Amino acid sequence: MICKTNLEDFVSKAFQARDNDYIPATFASSIVAHTRLLGPGESDAIEFKIETPGVYNFICSFPGHWGTMKSTITVK
Repeated sequence: MICKTNLEDFVSKAFQARDNDYIPATFASSIVAHTRLLGPGESDAIEFKIETPGVYNFICSFPGHWGTMKSTITVK
């Protein structure tokens, strides 16, 4: 399974979700996990479990960051 979320659509909606830390509510069902909005020098940690095999994208949804702050997680 490959994640079907259109990243360009996601990022476009994220740009408009400033009041929700750039997490678009319209894509809530596509989000496995996320951190809080972080500033310079801050860090956060999350734990999550993915039980369905597939390739999952992850990005930074802060405006302008997703072009270089992205990768994938492969679950077998």
